[in-house]
Amino acid sequence: MPNIPLLKQAKYSINMDVGCMIDLEWIQSLENGGAKDAMTRSREELIEDFKAYYG
Repeated sequence: MPNIPLLKQAKYSINMDVGCMIDLEWIQSLENGGAKDAMTRSREELIEDFKAYYG
């Protein structure tokens, strides 16, 4: 399991460039176990989007 507090610390406290590189939707997905909710797509949707963008 990733260290979610460490990811949040990196996103919000290092600098703007790092903050922009760490996606809030990924953090929310890690926090809710990958389930889809009103603010976050499912883990599978996030992975497919990542693959389509970088593939």
